[in-house]
Amino acid sequence: MNNKTKIILGIVAVTALAILGYTYLKAPTDNTISKASSSFKEVTSADFAVGSSTSTVTIVEYADFQCPACAAYHPLVETLKAEYKDKVRFVFRVFPLPMHLNAVSSGIAAEAAGAQGKYFEMADKLFTNQQSWETSTTPNDIFVTYATEIGLDVEKFKADIASESLKQKIVTSYKEGVQAKVSSTPTFFINGVKIKNPSGTTNEEVLKGFRALVDAELVKAGVPSEVLSTSTVSASN
Repeated sequence: MNNKTKIILGIVAVTALAILGYTYLKAPTDNTISKASSSFKEVTSADFAVGSSTSTVTIVEYADFQCPACAAYHPLVETLKAEYKDKVRFVFRVFPLPMHLNAVSSGIAAEAAGAQGKYFEMADKLFTNQQSWETSTTPNDIFVTYATEIGLDVEKFKADIASESLKQKIVTSYKEGVQAKVSSTPTFFINGVKIKNPSGTTNEEVLKGFRALVDAELVKAGVPSEVLSTSTVSASN
C-alpha cells in the first residue's frame, strides 16, 4: 500500500500555532458528538460542498493541499462520500500551514477552479499529485496543466489565480479556522463539533471510526444509516 494512502496512528501536520512538524494521535475511544462550538463558522452557500444542503449530518474538513496527512485522508473521505451520498454533506475549507511553501497558492488554485464549478476536481488533482508540485518554485505552471486536464477555461483560470480576492479568501479561511481552534490538518467537524480524527493501522480501521461517528449522528436525527459495505464500494469502482 502506498504510504500516502495509509494512515498510521492518525498522522496530522501541526501548524505554527502549536509545534511545527507532525504528531501522532491515538484512535478515538468516544463515538459521541457533543455540543457545537460557538466559534465554528456555520456552513453557507459560499462554501464548497458535496451532498444535499438538507442533510442532517454535515462534515467540514479544514485541510492543507500540501499536507501529507491530508493527502492520506483524501481517499478515505472520497470513500465516505460514495457511501453516504446525500445523507451527509461534505464541506472543504482551506487551512494553509505556514511551513508549507505552496499551501496558499494551491488553495488559490482550487478556488479558481471552483469559480468554474470544478473545485473538487482540482482538489483531487492537488492531493493525488502532491509530490509533483509541493516543492516547486513555479507551482502555478503545474496548476495550469491541471486546469487544462479538468477542462477549465485556462485564461480565466490564470487571471483568477493572480487575483488578490482569491488570496484574501484563503487568508480569511485560515483566520476562521484559527478562531474555531483548528491547530492541525486535517481537522474535521461533524455538525459543528471538532472531532478527534479516527485513526488506525489500516484504512478500513480509520473508515470504521468515521462511520461510527456519522452513524451515531444519523440515528440521533432519526435517519437510518444504509452504508454500503466495503466490498460493494470496491466492486463499483
